[in-house]
Amino acid sequence: LAGTFVGSFLLMKRIEHSGLSFLLPDGPIRLRPQLFRHSSGAICAVLMLLAASGCALVRRPFQQKRDGEEVRQLTEHAIAAREKGELEAAARYLRKAIAKDPDDFQARCQMAEVDWEQGRADAAIKELKTAREINPDSAAVHLRLGEVELARHRYRQALGHLEEALELNPKNPTVYCLRGEAFEALDHTDEALASYYRGLEFDPPNSQALLGVSRILLATGKPRQSLAKLRTVLGGEAKPEDRKQAFSLLATAHLRLKHWAEAATALEQLIAEAGGSTDDYYRLAYAQF
Repeated sequence: LAGTFVGSFLLMKRIEHSGLSFLLPDGPIRLRPQLFRHSSGAICAVLMLLAASGCALVRRPFQQKRDGEEVRQLTEHAIAAREKGELEAAARYLRKAIAKDPDDFQARCQMAEVDWEQGRADAAIKELKTAREINPDSAAVHLRLGEVELARHRYRQALGHLEEALELNPKNPTVYCLRGEAFEALDHTDEALASYYRGLEFDPPNSQALLGVSRILLATGKPRQSLAKLRTVLGGEAKPEDRKQAFSLLATAHLRLKHWAEAATALEQLIAEAGGSTDDYYRLAYAQF
């Protein structure tokens, strides 16, 4: 930049002394030096300003690229720290990333997860809402907001976020399952059942939806209809907590149908896999008796 300024100044001094010539098709034209002596300072200043503006325009994309790379690296460090359970370190990396670029979507989402895992629910929701402002078309952010509100037992707020998620992605079975849980918690049985069944249309072996349907069938006096769905959960690759719930519901269904041996078997498997509560042991004794 300094070289550009000096070059511009020396060029104008030369023009002041010798004038300026142009070669045109009809012959050369020479402008006398007197024409430039009173305006050279202004012209030189304009040239310097243009040079400075050009340098700034060239430098800005490189600076943005360098900042973006640094934010990406900080976010990756945060993800690695979070995977190791080092939440404070993850939070430090993410705060630095957000300070560099407050509009970085990935950093905001990761900060929300760290806040949530550290028990700062309000901070997590705030970060998720900021991420939503940055990228309002992200169905994942709306889903996560619904999931967090559901975990906080704020069912109506959860439903609002989940409806927005469905508008963006109407084929996501997870959203229908969470929506079913929210309706179920509000005792809106018909809406809950419809939402669970809708989720099963997109993911037939979905344990969350199958368990939701089974709970409602048991609650509405239809234990026999729940048996096949619970066996599907137990015959698949359900998570340990889903298997535990499935064994418990299966035992409940058999007890209501007075299938004593089957109820005892389900409770024995529950106790063997997940450990049993006092109520489980009581029900086992009742079934065996």
